[in-house]
Amino acid sequence: MSTAKIARNQVATFLLLAFAGAWAVTIPLWGSGFQRTSTTQVDGPWVQVIIAAMMATPALAALAVTRSVRAVGLVWPRGQWRHCLTGFGVPTAILLLSLGLSSALGVFPVDLGHVQVGGILLSYLVSLPLFLGEELGWQGFLLPRLLPLGAWPALLAGGVVWGLWHAPVTVLGAQYPGHPPLVGLVCVLVSTVLIGVLIGFLRLVTGSVWPTVLAHAVVSQLAPDLIKAVSAGGRAVDPLLVGPASVVSWLLAAGLILVLRKRVGESGHPARPALEH
Repeated sequence: MSTAKIARNQVATFLLLAFAGAWAVTIPLWGSGFQRTSTTQVDGPWVQVIIAAMMATPALAALAVTRSVRAVGLVWPRGQWRHCLTGFGVPTAILLLSLGLSSALGVFPVDLGHVQVGGILLSYLVSLPLFLGEELGWQGFLLPRLLPLGAWPALLAGGVVWGLWHAPVTVLGAQYPGHPPLVGLVCVLVSTVLIGVLIGFLRLVTGSVWPTVLAHAVVSQLAPDLIKAVSAGGRAVDPLLVGPASVVSWLLAAGLILVLRKRVGESGHPARPALEH
């Protein structure tokens, strides 16, 4: 399908607002000399507030462009609870399998003796509004407007945009503490493309952002909490080797994407979210 049909002005305005907003709200982090050096490092309240504000910028940018919640996928998904369970269950299964493999490889010593499942799930539920802020922008607004490129190019492009948007905090060690900034940027791009394709596929299937919010929160909230809880001795881990953004998870996600690509077909897609204005 021709790229000429992309709403270029809308997309350009959205990207400008989302990226400028992300850099603007993180200026205090840069000014303070903040640097995340370990997965055991506890962020102060002001850091958490800044990160939360950054996560809201995609939604604010999308709503500024469309001025409509329905135009960004804020509807109940087709299939209702089944798709929401998929949004939670698939990334959770990938996470648990990747942690099991990392443990079997000896890079992630596990201690299950003090895991508070209730607390982890409560933290996950409380975090959902934060991830709604991102998903209204990426999957709610951007993905449907990139579909003239074709489903798979749109999914890949959305993942690249999502990764680049993280740059203001990635270079400060947010996702890969202890690694050089360039390594962090490259690894974030790999992760966001792979994870973004899977999350975006949920958006295409359901026509809603709610399953994508559940999936995103598993990756970015439930996963770190679970890893901290089961890490033997509470020791720091290397996110490149352990967790949803690790090499192990990349391989699992890539395998699932290949299965989806084979089932859907190279040029087709399961659904096309309507663009309401």
